[in-house]
This record gives sequence, C-alpha cells and structure tokens, in this order.
Amino acid sequence: WLDGWVNETGSTVGHLESPFAEQTIVNSGSQSMPLAYDNSGGASEADFELAQNWTTNGVQSLSLSVYGDAANTGQLYVKINGTKVSDDAAAIDLANPSWQTWSIDLSTVGNVSNVTSLTIGIEGAGASGALYVDDIRLYP
Repeated sequence: WLDGWVNETGSTVGHLESPFAEQTIVNSGSQSMPLAYDNSGGASEADFELAQNWTTNGVQSLSLSVYGDAANTGQLYVKINGTKVSDDAAAIDLANPSWQTWSIDLSTVGNVSNVTSLTIGIEGAGASGALYVDDIRLYP
C-alpha cells in the first residue's frame, strides 16, 4: 500500500513501529491494516497497485471490513481504477468502534476486467482519525 509518504496525501498505512500490521484489532486471520488519516491538506488515500481481472468466476462485488474510533471524522470511499465509489449510504460509520462490512456492487464501477489500482480514502475538510481495514475480498 502506498500512503502519504509516497502519494503525498495525509495517510499513513501501518504502525510506525514494529509490528507494522495490527495484531489485536482483527476481524479475521492474524492481522489488519491500520490506516491513520489527516485531511488538513486534502483527502487522505492509501493506494494499492495490482493487475487483476475481476470478471472471472462470477465476481460481482468487492467487500471490505472497517473498524473505526469514536474520535474519527470524515467519510470513507473507494476508487477502482480511479472510479470513485462513495459510502453514500453511510454503511461504514468511521466513528463506530466495531467491525462493519461494506459491499460494493462492481457493476457501478464500469469495466473491471483489468483492475490496476484500488484506493481506500477518507474525505471531508479537516477530517482526521485512525481506522483498521481487514478482509478485502471479491464475491460472486
């Protein structure tokens, strides 16, 4: 994941000290991804570069789980190949300190036969906080 250290946004992926992945606040498996954000300079984003065809095996949705914090502000969004999908329905409350799952209908994104980038971002002027991301998955 490329964060503010590389993409010059107000985001930091991972803890600053080892272990860099979160190992206590986890939805499944043994670790989750901490994402700190500060929108004092604009929206915060974490970018992941990949090369995948998301049309195989009947894939229809992208799902991710998010754990928030009561002090968090802002609104979550995802970009797939630069196409932004906002959490308009407030499926994810960034101030909710529990695991919440957001499923994104990929038919709203356009062509996903050649996915080269996935971005997780938080928008909102002056928004700041920290959250955890886990279980980023594709589903039929």
